[in-house]
Amino acid sequence: MLAGCGVRPTGVIPGGPAPTITSTDVTIYLVGPDGGLVRRTRVLTGETTAATPLQTLLAGPTDAERKEGLTSEVPVTTGAVIIRTGNTLILPIDTGTLPGVAHAQLGCTAMTTGLSVAGIKAFAACP
Repeated sequence: MLAGCGVRPTGVIPGGPAPTITSTDVTIYLVGPDGGLVRRTRVLTGETTAATPLQTLLAGPTDAERKEGLTSEVPVTTGAVIIRTGNTLILPIDTGTLPGVAHAQLGCTAMTTGLSVAGIKAFAACP
C-alpha cells in the first residue's frame, strides 16, 4: 500500500543506546516525634560517593519527612563532607557542641556506609 505512494522499503535502522538513570538507595537517621532515631531510605539519582549519606543528612529532612514529624538535631548546611584517607569523614560543622542525639544520627548514618565521622564515636545500637 505504501509502495504506491513512493515510500521505498528500507533496512532496519538501529537506534542509539537506551537512556539510563542511575539511582542509589541512601540510608540516613532522623529524629522521630518521640525523640528516638528513625531510619529513612531515600532513592537518589545521579553520581554518589561514600560521603553522600552524610551529605544527605546535613541537608535536613524533606518536606514529606517533616510532615511525618521527623526532624534533625544536625545543623543544616551545604558545606562539603570530605573523605579523609582511610575510612573517616570530615564534616563541615563543629560536632563538639552537638547534642547526643545528633551524634547518634551522624554515627548511625556513617555506619550504613562502613565509614566513621571524625569526632563521633560508633554506635552499636542503631535502629
